[in-house]
Amino acid sequence: MGICSGTEGKDVRTEESKGIDLDLKKARKIAKYRIKVLILGTSASGKSTIVKQVRLQYGTGFSSHERENFRDIVHLNIFTGIKYLIDRAEQLSYKILRKNKKAKASLLAANLYDPGASRTTLLEACKTLWSDQGIQKCFEQRCEDPNALHLKYWMDNVIDKLIEKDDWMPTDDDIIFARQRTTGIVEAKFQQKQYEWLLVDVGGQKTERRKWIHCFDGMTAVIYVAASNEWDIPSEETEGATKMQESLGVWRQHVNSPAFAETCIILFLNKMDLLNEKLAVVDLQETFSEYTGGADGKMALEFIKNQYLDAVDRDGHPASIYVHPTCAIDKEQIRAVFGMVMDNIFKERLRVSGL
Repeated sequence: MGICSGTEGKDVRTEESKGIDLDLKKARKIAKYRIKVLILGTSASGKSTIVKQVRLQYGTGFSSHERENFRDIVHLNIFTGIKYLIDRAEQLSYKILRKNKKAKASLLAANLYDPGASRTTLLEACKTLWSDQGIQKCFEQRCEDPNALHLKYWMDNVIDKLIEKDDWMPTDDDIIFARQRTTGIVEAKFQQKQYEWLLVDVGGQKTERRKWIHCFDGMTAVIYVAASNEWDIPSEETEGATKMQESLGVWRQHVNSPAFAETCIILFLNKMDLLNEKLAVVDLQETFSEYTGGADGKMALEFIKNQYLDAVDRDGHPASIYVHPTCAIDKEQIRAVFGMVMDNIFKERLRVSGL
């Protein structure tokens, strides 16, 4: 009977060990140059608009297939926006002219998701209704519902093109204004110098927030997007609260989480254009009795910022918090802000490294 020394088995294990070490070395090298940023915020805060801006300015933009999908989204934005105004007009007892009742009836009866429906007919009905005095009067009543927020843009710049050309394709600006509710997890990648960036956008609805925890691991930074104009808008998901109060609650829950103890946190106070418009007609003091700045935009912004920062309790959590006012539909402003965000993140990486 022969005797086996086991040398061959040791050689195999040594080779396996070398392979594992090599794989780990490659993984560490990749991780060193990968920056993962999680985008959080409540529904309709502007998270997805910011991700689209970053894709257009730093990434490869949108493919022809994606633009075709956005064309469908634009149609739905127009249809649902006009339908919302019809319902709103009835609530406010604004009369729609008799001559426009046929257009109203055809839009209300249509299945907007039916691919066989005549979109041209529905678009012409929308154009007719948009010119109606009752609909216009309703729209002018500080219309902030997400379904109608950018309706003026579509009616002034896009609807005629949609009616005239079946093969119309949205521009970059159209894609920025197009609204689609985020469900699940959407990722956007781009290369900046030697670094690979990965932005992870997750849905902001209450049902979607349960999925956030699955995205926490390995994040370099978190951007929390808060709409600065929502202090008086009732929350659809948190009874008895405004949307800003709901956002503050979600922020408080996550910014103080141990999961983000070493994570760079960046707060975007978004929709600055709408903040200044609203201050002229709705006092921030209606929701926050301690506010005394009236219609002063700078004082209102500072107050809102402090509401978020006062909710932070990060004892033992050394990572910094950076705050940036933003307007997600403003291309140049988002480019400037995201440049500062990159600086914020690299500064935190140096701090964590002890450099």
